[in-house]
Amino acid sequence: MQEVTDALPSSQEILEGFMTDEQRAELAQVREARLQALEALNKHPWWAEQRDRHAAWMALQKAAKA
Repeated sequence: MQEVTDALPSSQEILEGFMTDEQRAELAQVREARLQALEALNKHPWWAEQRDRHAAWMALQKAAKA
């Protein structure tokens, strides 16, 4: 996701129409993949074992950044 968004034109350029159809399609594809990954993560049975879902989510984010 980060690689695709880094390769996009600036926000101003996008508003001015400088985003190609290929870039739009690629962005849609990675957004969909990200959504599917998040849905799979959120449906995992591990969550049922967690007393504090927010704390567990924060711990996962911290671990992912390490």
